Amino acid sequence: MLTIKSILKHKLWLACLLSIVIIFVGLPIIVSQGQPPEVMPLGINVKNGDRIFYNFLDRLKSENAVLVLGTSETGKSMDGNNYWALLNRDEDLNRDFYSFGGAGRCTYVYFPLILDNPEAFKDLEIIVYLNPTYWRRGLNGFHSAYYSRYINPLFALSVKGETTLEIYNEFMAPAVSELTAIPFYLDRWVENYKSLFYSDLAISMDQSSITTLPTEPKVKISDLGAKICYDSIKTKINLTYNASNEYLEKNGSFPVIDTSTNFQYNMLSTFIQLTEEFDINCIFYLGPYNGVYGQAKKSDQITAHQTVVNNIKGILKSSGATYIDGSYQSSLTGTFTDIQHISEYGAYLTALDIKRYYEK
Repeated sequence: MLTIKSILKHKLWLACLLSIVIIFVGLPIIVSQGQPPEVMPLGINVKNGDRIFYNFLDRLKSENAVLVLGTSETGKSMDGNNYWALLNRDEDLNRDFYSFGGAGRCTYVYFPLILDNPEAFKDLEIIVYLNPTYWRRGLNGFHSAYYSRYINPLFALSVKGETTLEIYNEFMAPAVSELTAIPFYLDRWVENYKSLFYSDLAISMDQSSITTLPTEPKVKISDLGAKICYDSIKTKINLTYNASNEYLEKNGSFPVIDTSTNFQYNMLSTFIQLTEEFDINCIFYLGPYNGVYGQAKKSDQITAHQTVVNNIKGILKSSGATYIDGSYQSSLTGTFTDIQHISEYGAYLTALDIKRYYEK
């Protein structure tokens, strides 16, 4: 057994030093070269801007894959029938679609990530689902709980010097204003260093540890229409209200648009600005609001919702952004399960819209 005394006695200190250097410096460098990164990073990897997340973006670019970003409508799996899952199953599209979604996961949670490593986002192809429901009261503003769920406030603080004070103050500062100085850079460095051993090394030893998309039989998604329409519309949705019977038992009111703030409009404009500045290939999908439900409830908010949709289109058009207009679903029955979430039928129509875009 080697002891400090025996190392010094036999002059093995240089060999020991070299071994330490190889293990803690050389091995991570060797492991990180040419090894495939983890395909789907965990939420904590995205939240902290870990190298695993940025490696994931590099892999998407190398595979010509598409990253789909959205809120709760995108976060639902729908038993494999959500729009991004249907696109993955379509035999006509030779593309893979990976999604990040969840309640309140609006585009401003990606601002720190883009500013921290714009090179990782450069030339990345993304689809952003815009849900008009986020212009309503309670959602049309900075939501600290949602924001901190997806982005570590200390990470947001760490990129303060990389952006304008205006962007920082409106879209990051509210989550970090009460934080004390914590050595986030050191913690992040340690996590990135650990990932070289726990992620890259594991992958290099066992390729089966790479997380990939579920393997589903390839079909024409148009051929799934009849079954999805029947399952979603005939058995799950009340056609008068365009919502599930389960939701109707709650007797929810139609949302009220918050006209006192331009937060969501400013967020959209800022995100477009960042995609242009950092050469991100972005396609926006403008989703619908549940106009059928509003009409059934005889809500006076229908006009306000349509105004939001028109204003979003105005921002997209004036900026020259590429977008797909799915707002026509607002007046179609069978497309929603409640006041804000599209149904399987709505997801099917969304997938068809996106497919037609790529076929052009």
